[in-house]
Amino acid sequence: MPREGPCAHPDCVAPDEMSGQWTYVPAAFASANGVPGRCVCKKAECLRWCGLKPPKQSPGRKRAVRE
Repeated sequence: MPREGPCAHPDCVAPDEMSGQWTYVPAAFASANGVPGRCVCKKAECLRWCGLKPPKQSPGRKRAVRE
């Protein structure tokens, strides 16, 4: 099965322009959400959408606890 676009993420900025960099959507996610496509591009937001990358962290460092 070839990896090809367009990106399955509905809000992808450029769904057709990843020049061969595609990742399969996990089968469990695809069946549960009715994903129209079968691949997502390698953009972080698209990978987060289907659960292949952890959620975005808040910027900055954690402060040390003061006693």
